[in-house]
Amino acid sequence: MTKKDHRPYNLSLEKASEIIGKLKAGETVTDCPCGETHQLNVNPKAKELIGKIFYESWGYDQTNIDFAIVVSVSPSGKTVLCRMMSEKVVPMGEGYAPMSEHVVPDQPYGEPFRLHVRSRAINPNDVSLVGQYPFCLRPDETLESARQHGAMRMGYFTRWEGKPLYQSHYA
Repeated sequence: MTKKDHRPYNLSLEKASEIIGKLKAGETVTDCPCGETHQLNVNPKAKELIGKIFYESWGYDQTNIDFAIVVSVSPSGKTVLCRMMSEKVVPMGEGYAPMSEHVVPDQPYGEPFRLHVRSRAINPNDVSLVGQYPFCLRPDETLESARQHGAMRMGYFTRWEGKPLYQSHYA
């Protein structure tokens, strides 16, 4: 969108709201009183994120994996709404340490939460998702409840490549 000063055009509140609504919906505005065409600069890669699965790996003396799926992208492409995903244990054969396993994502659950889209330094064509997420949210629990009980954590989600991920835990 251009940074033109629109104050001299005396836009009515209704017309300004209409233009903002169109921009937020991803539409191009061609009927602006200034005579210019406006549109939000949406990251074209961001729209491709819908339905993609990301994971966060964390822990000190054990490795925890949290999965999230992208359910929508903001008009600017700078943030996404995600839902947590349950995980399913995948048998990987003999020889693994006790209390360790490989997991894959299973089913989405819970309310959507917002994460920021960030380009990756290693591969600028790929993205990571960053922000607070409900890391121990029960399927029937609300985000507000998770916030009140300290069940939110800061995470850095990487795109899941479709392979089982290693996870360890105590009893």
